[in-house]
Amino acid sequence: MGGFKNKTLNNEFINGVVNHTITHLIKCSEQMISDCLENNNPLWNDEDRITNRLVEKYLNNGPSNYRYIIQSPENFNDKTDQYIGRTDITVISRNYFIDSKAYFIIECK
Repeated sequence: MGGFKNKTLNNEFINGVVNHTITHLIKCSEQMISDCLENNNPLWNDEDRITNRLVEKYLNNGPSNYRYIIQSPENFNDKTDQYIGRTDITVISRNYFIDSKAYFIIECK
């Protein structure tokens, strides 16, 4: 996502969408940890497994204006007809279907 040329719009975006997403990520992560402890269902020490469980069981549960997609291809190369790399989580909104650049990514570590 390239951002807006208007700094005010960038600030509004950060204060709205980004902060909402960060809050949602933290809430879901805390719930996942709590559920793991309560149900004696530990997480593997594996980034992909942790990310998969977080997205499939927590981030995409319930109504939301956003959809979290696992392992999305990124950076299409016209010369090779292949994607160069993948993102851990792509966050899309309803606007994505009008403007395919209306998304942002989350890189997990």
